[in-house]
Amino acid sequence: TKFRKLLKNERKVDPITGSPLTAHCQCHHCCMADDQYENLNPDWFEMLNPKSHDLIHFLFATRDWRRALQEVKRILEKMESLN
Repeated sequence: TKFRKLLKNERKVDPITGSPLTAHCQCHHCCMADDQYENLNPDWFEMLNPKSHDLIHFLFATRDWRRALQEVKRILEKMESLN
């Protein structure tokens, strides 16, 4: 859509990976309330490549995403120290 192309051209980079946005990047609506889904306020969107988009939805669906992020950080730091 025109809105998606505008945001992609404006943002250019996936905020999670720092990689350029791909042709398959997704317009992630941060407010998931049904009555707000048609709201096209650019501040409510993040442009994410497909794996980043999947990651965000996966973490948000966990019962305690803050704890999950702490564990991800702990595991990545362990990997970093061992490699």
